[in-house]
Amino acid sequence: MDTKNAFFNPDTNRFDFTYYMNQYEQENGFDPQTLDFVVIHLGANDNWSRESVDNINAMIASIHAYSPDIKILVMTEYLSPADGYYLNGGRDVESMRRRQLAYFTYQTEVFGDREDEQIYLLPNYISINDLSDWPTTTVNVDGKETVVVNDPQLVHLGERGYGKEATTVEAWLYWLFANGQ
Repeated sequence: MDTKNAFFNPDTNRFDFTYYMNQYEQENGFDPQTLDFVVIHLGANDNWSRESVDNINAMIASIHAYSPDIKILVMTEYLSPADGYYLNGGRDVESMRRRQLAYFTYQTEVFGDREDEQIYLLPNYISINDLSDWPTTTVNVDGKETVVVNDPQLVHLGERGYGKEATTVEAWLYWLFANGQ
């Protein structure tokens, strides 16, 4: 398995969109003039840190150094299911939810109202907030049938959830381009 990060420039040791596009253009014959938007959607592996917001800002700067006309859609992470991802995993769901909401608030402070810079914050957490968006199974817990998330990594959405994410992105893109944003 190749784990190389295509956006990482080994000469500068950082995210470099121009480096990526140059590699991609050479390998695929891609016309850079056809690039209208980039979606940045990072997961929660950083535990919703302020550093991740700094990293997103660095990505935005790198993308706009390549072309200031590219629209950038920054998606928030989705909320965990109301009862957490699993029953006895040692997670404090209430604390996790507070961290998630604090992160969304910080993302809004940093990325909100930046449309004049071609940056659009997509509040994806509004569309994903239901146990049925994750792959689930029913298990017997202390003699009671209980629905639990059965994703082996405990955080990834199911087909329904990813479909809702795609619909959210599609709606925003339609709005952006139909309204001449």
